Amino acid sequence: MNFERKKSSFFVLTYLFFLFVFFISLFLNINKYREIIENKSILQIELKEGLKQKEIEVLEQKLWKIKEVKNLKYYSKARGLKRLVKELEISIPEVNNPLSDLIIINVLGVENKKKIIDTLLETEKNIVSFHFNEVVTEQITKESKNLKNILLAVLILGIVPIIYMIYSMFINLVYEKYSYYYQSSQDEEKAVKLGKKVLFLPLVASAISGSAIYYNLYLLFKRKYSEEIVEIFRVSEIEIVYSTFGLVFCIVLMLIFIPIKFKDRPRK
Repeated sequence: MNFERKKSSFFVLTYLFFLFVFFISLFLNINKYREIIENKSILQIELKEGLKQKEIEVLEQKLWKIKEVKNLKYYSKARGLKRLVKELEISIPEVNNPLSDLIIINVLGVENKKKIIDTLLETEKNIVSFHFNEVVTEQITKESKNLKNILLAVLILGIVPIIYMIYSMFINLVYEKYSYYYQSSQDEEKAVKLGKKVLFLPLVASAISGSAIYYNLYLLFKRKYSEEIVEIFRVSEIEIVYSTFGLVFCIVLMLIFIPIKFKDRPRK
């Protein structure tokens, strides 16, 4: 393999790893946005009249134990009345307060609302009723479904093909080295191992270079345009580094340790 061939192979591998990290980053950001959309699903729980603070705290602890509950907040009827008076700019005596004590929870996944309601109705007697906006729920469900379809498309049309191309190119490079070493050793297994060993450092260099180039561009782009398209850049730089570099490292290990056996022996 001459110098020009080595250089072009290095650049192609670097470009492929750059694309891989790009699609992983795209996948992570879209998935993060999907989670944020789903977390906007709100369920209001109306509590029985006259509950003691200890009973409310016990109920909150039970709600936190439900894995689909992402966040919750208690609103007393007195606090609700103050807000209502302020918004309507009217005077309502506290003794005539028509409101109830509420616990408002953010539910992960719109489809989990019914599950939470059924669970609480069976086990909790201090709850009067549940309220949620059906129109908003339907919109969130539709948007979440669309985002899941986009994630699937990114996975099938982007991530998987790039992994296959990286694998195919690495196999071709190993075969070239294998052909060279087989001439002297006449040992297939040894020739493959030597080919992988020689390509290890160029492979790692390509992976690091492609990932580093994308990371710096991501950082630059996010800092420059985050105010205009803040909804897209939801994943932090640290998450990008851990996720993408971790996956790239796994791919490098897979390529190095995966068994390779060529059907055709090189000609002498």
